[in-house]
Amino acid sequence: MPAAHADPTRMWGTYDGGSAFETARGVVLDEDNNVVTVGDIASTSGLAASSLHDSTHNGGHDAFFTKFDAGGSQVWGNYYGGSGDDTFHDVVYDEDAAVYYAAGGTRSANTVNDVIATPSTHQTFLDGEGDAMLVKFIGTGLRRWGTYFGGSGHEEAFATCLDSQGDVYIVGTTTSDDLFDGVLDFTPHDDTLDGTVDAFVAKFSGDTGLLLWGTYYGGSAGETLAYDCGVGSDDAVYVGGYSTSANNELDGAFFDTHGGGHDAFLVRYDTDGVLEWATYFGGSGDDQGRGVAVDTTGPDDLVYLAGVAGSTSGIASGPFALTSKSGVTDAFLAQFDVDGDIPVWSRYWGGSGFDQFEGIDAAGEVYLSGATTSSGLFSSGFDNTYAGSVWDGLFVNFEADGSEVWGSYNGGDGTDEAVLAVDQRFDTLVGVGGTNSSSNTGINAATAPATVHDATYDGNYDIFMTFIRLFTI
Repeated sequence: MPAAHADPTRMWGTYDGGSAFETARGVVLDEDNNVVTVGDIASTSGLAASSLHDSTHNGGHDAFFTKFDAGGSQVWGNYYGGSGDDTFHDVVYDEDAAVYYAAGGTRSANTVNDVIATPSTHQTFLDGEGDAMLVKFIGTGLRRWGTYFGGSGHEEAFATCLDSQGDVYIVGTTTSDDLFDGVLDFTPHDDTLDGTVDAFVAKFSGDTGLLLWGTYYGGSAGETLAYDCGVGSDDAVYVGGYSTSANNELDGAFFDTHGGGHDAFLVRYDTDGVLEWATYFGGSGDDQGRGVAVDTTGPDDLVYLAGVAGSTSGIASGPFALTSKSGVTDAFLAQFDVDGDIPVWSRYWGGSGFDQFEGIDAAGEVYLSGATTSSGLFSSGFDNTYAGSVWDGLFVNFEADGSEVWGSYNGGDGTDEAVLAVDQRFDTLVGVGGTNSSSNTGINAATAPATVHDATYDGNYDIFMTFIRLFTI
C-alpha cells in the first residue's frame, strides 16, 4: 500500500557565493543529515569558510565543495582547482568509510601543490585539453586523493556512483582515441573511440584512486554522452545518457533501433565491466536521459531513467501508454527491471511549456528535480505558483507505480534549475542548483523560517539550497 503523505514543508533555504557566476551541480546527505554540495564558482569570495583544503580562488572557474549542517549553518567551504577552468558535477557519500567522492572536469595542469591529482593514483598529469577528475575527501573537508582521467582529447565526468565494496564509478564523455592506451590490468569491453564523442565508464579503487576497469560506449557516427549512473544490489552498474549514433552496441534491447535526433539510452555492466544489456529509449524527436537511480529496497531492484522528451511517441508505456506529450518538451520517467528487456512502465510529465528532469533519487518512492517553463503544474507543494519568468526549479514525488504524489515549484523572477538528494531516514529532501532570481521562493518564502546562511542574491548567477521536510506518515 502506498505511504500516506502530508504536504512537504520548506524548512530553510539560502543563497551561497559571490558577485560572479557560480552554480551547484551535485548534492548528497550523510548519516547526520549534513548537506555536501559541489559545483563551480568564478567568485573570489563568498564561499570559503573554515577551509582545510583551499580557501583561495585559483583562476577562471574553480570547482567547489561545501558542507552545511541540517540546521542550515555552514560547516566549511573549499575551492578546488588550478589556473584553468574546473568543475565538480556530482558527489557521493560512502557511509561505511565516512568519505565523499566528487567527480567533474578540469583544464588545470598539476603544476603546484598537486592542485588536482595526488601521487600514486591513476593519472597525475593533465593529458589533453581537458580531463575528467575524481577526488576523495573526508568529513572535515581534507583531501585524501585525487586523480585525472583522460587522454589526448577532452573528457568530462558528469556523474559518480558507489558499489558495496567501496569502489567508485565515474561516467561521462570523451573525444580521446587513446583513453586506455598502455592499460595492462584489464581489457576494455570496448577499447575504440567509435564516434566524434563517445561515452565512457570507469571504475576506480576507493582506497587508492587506481583504475580497475574502463570502457568506451558509443557508435561509429554522431555523439554519445553518459550523464548519470547507479549501482544495483548485485553491484552491477547502470549508465544512462543520450546518443545521436544509430549503431551503438545493444544487447537484449527493448528499443533496438535509433529513433532519430537524440535517443536516451540505458546500459548495464557487471562488476568486471562486461556489457550485459543496453537499449535505446525514445522516438523520432530529441530525447535525453539525464538521471539514473536504482531502488534496492525491495525484493528485486528497480531501475529508473529520467530526462527530457521531444518525441510524441516511443515514450509512454504500460498504464500510461495512451497518454501524450503535453508541451514543447515534456519530462519523462521510465522504470525497468534488472533484465532491461521492456520498461515496466514509462510516462510523460509536464505542462504546455518546456519541462525536464535532471536529478533523481529512488528508495521505495521516487523523487525528481529539474526545471520548467509550464504553469499550473502543482497544487500540493510548498510553492504552487509558477513565477512566470524563464525557468523555475521543480521537485516531484512519484510512487513506484508511476502515480504522482506531490510536486512543487522552486523559483523566482529569473532562471532557476535544481538537482536533489533525498534521505528517507530523515524524511528529508535537499535541492540545490543555480539561480539569478533575487526572489527565489526556495530561499525567502514568507511561510518558511528566515534564511540561515545568506539571504541576499549577490548578482550574476548564485548557488541556492533548499531544505525540505517530507512528512511521510
